[in-house]
Amino acid sequence: MTYFARLAQERTPKLIGVLGYDGVAALDLTGPLEALTSAQHPGEASAPLCYRPIIVGLTNKSFTSESGLHFKADVAAEATPTFDTIIIPGGKGLRQTETRQLTARWLNSQAGKTRRIAS
Repeated sequence: MTYFARLAQERTPKLIGVLGYDGVAALDLTGPLEALTSAQHPGEASAPLCYRPIIVGLTNKSFTSESGLHFKADVAAEATPTFDTIIIPGGKGLRQTETRQLTARWLNSQAGKTRRIAS
């Protein structure tokens, strides 16, 4: 790959999936979203963004955090694009059997095509 092709590829925002589910810790969801949406390439006044985060819902319904905040996912897990990175926020909801099973099933389907998965 040439230098210019690599530079162009580096300027394309990396797609990041952030999982949302009932009982998510709101700060664990919103903290990474805030950081990712403000990250820019250094050295330029109007530098392109580094990341494009997307909230992934386990279903196509809205979900509620532990503290009662309501969220709506950008996409449901069954219809996700290919992500560079997937972030799994913490929360009491992951202790629920159904949520844990849906999350594990989705992560298994994504593992071979995602560069990294973090929590």
